[in-house]
Amino acid sequence: LKPGGTAMFALSNRCFPTKAVGIWLKTNDLEHVFMVGGYFHYTGMFKPPTAVEVGPNPSWSGGQSQNIAYLSVVRATVDK
Repeated sequence: LKPGGTAMFALSNRCFPTKAVGIWLKTNDLEHVFMVGGYFHYTGMFKPPTAVEVGPNPSWSGGQSQNIAYLSVVRATVDK
């Protein structure tokens, strides 16, 4: 990506357990958002990432989205 470019990563609560890495199966929806944001953060090449839940009524309880069809988008802009 060029400086000023944006990377977006979409997450949902749908998963194929046989295809997912172990840490993904042991963490909740909110921890998934932090994990993806951490990848952007620790590269040192992006401005601080942001995240938003895309859905009719964003609602969280104990780190889990209460929406049946949950989708979050983590966004980061290239800094360097």
